[in-house]
Amino acid sequence: MTAYFIFHIFKDSEALTHYFYRQMTSFQSRIDQNSPPRAIYFIGDSQIQGLAVSAVTPLAINYGIGNDTTAGVIKRIPLYNSLNTAKAVSPLMSSKL
Repeated sequence: MTAYFIFHIFKDSEALTHYFYRQMTSFQSRIDQNSPPRAIYFIGDSQIQGLAVSAVTPLAINYGIGNDTTAGVIKRIPLYNSLNTAKAVSPLMSSKL
């Protein structure tokens, strides 16, 4: 989708944010189905989304979503079955609740 098309459909920022959040969780669920066992998972808001996790460790998975909240991250944790086989999970959040 082009930026023009997206902004033409979503007249307010809340609808655009909701659309972006759904797109990101859908994308991450596909990653979750193909994640290697014993990976290290980073989950959080834009601080994680913008992090080059593969520079931290080669088996890193990035589950960051910009503008997420602590409550949103807690709500997303059950969506990721691969966290059950994780070597480590690193949450990072700003102070938004």
